[in-house]
Amino acid sequence: MPTKTKPSPNEFFICIESFAGNEFAVAEGTVLPGEDERVQRCPDRFVALGTPDEEVRRRKAANAAPPPPPEPLGRVKLRVLPGQGGLSAIDGGCPQTVFHRGREYVSGETLEAEGANAQYLIDGGFCELLRHLRPQKQAPA
Repeated sequence: MPTKTKPSPNEFFICIESFAGNEFAVAEGTVLPGEDERVQRCPDRFVALGTPDEEVRRRKAANAAPPPPPEPLGRVKLRVLPGQGGLSAIDGGCPQTVFHRGREYVSGETLEAEGANAQYLIDGGFCELLRHLRPQKQAPA
């Protein structure tokens, strides 16, 4: 996991991985003082000058690792969003329709969904998240 601490302005740092942004670019191996804006804004791309090679390899691997998967979406309340576009500019389009658990919901209506179903409705632009709900209690078997 990349570091979140700010580098000391009194030390020198070496770039362990080339990177670029809208405002600047830094090549791997570039040595900069800790007070430099590039070091302060991107501390995960730098290590203190003289850091052991093993620590540099570990930091590079941490930077290259994929981010952890997001927490699964629990039970939530959703609102169906208005339809996008429409048949004519005059009528403003037709309402959006969502089918969930055998029922049809139209723009503005709310529904409860859980897990992958809820995530699909949000990611697809069909619904917006209103709030998280407590998990339903399971009936004794």
